[in-house]
Amino acid sequence: MTHNRLSIIALLFAALLAAGCATTRQEQRELEPLRTVASIDLRAFSGSWFVIAHMPGQLDRRAVMGQEIYTLDAQGNIDVLYTFLARANAPEFTELRGRATVRNVMTFAEWLIRWDQNPFVSEQFLVLYTDEQNQVAVVSSGNRRNLRILSRSADIDPALFSDLILFLQQRDFDVASIRRMPQQ
Repeated sequence: MTHNRLSIIALLFAALLAAGCATTRQEQRELEPLRTVASIDLRAFSGSWFVIAHMPGQLDRRAVMGQEIYTLDAQGNIDVLYTFLARANAPEFTELRGRATVRNVMTFAEWLIRWDQNPFVSEQFLVLYTDEQNQVAVVSSGNRRNLRILSRSADIDPALFSDLILFLQQRDFDVASIRRMPQQ
């Protein structure tokens, strides 16, 4: 091989290595673990919530009319029901059911959910925000890939929604991935 060919191969190898090592600004620094609210009252938190916005997954990418229902049982576990129309003209609601156990009994704001559709995998569930009246909440998994902004009513004040987006941005969520979920 000639010297020029070796130089070109070395340059290409270096470029490929640099591209493989490239990371986003968020990946370059270690993310701070998410902090939950100081505490929640499970009885007050239980009940029906409208999904105002979310970071969509495979099943709910175009979902509308989403609701989550948390039902506290006598042992302190929580039955979770997430319902939504997969798209605006879907003929019936999709239902995802799970069972949550409280992982932090000091705050009651950290749960572990085991979904019926995949009982071998548990998902961390964190309550990151609630207002004093338990009318608005933000919940997420610990990996910042699953998020829901919840409300007891079908809509929330636009200024409050903007404040919640800023709250999430300050906690290193990819706010560009958050999608409003139509409730009609």
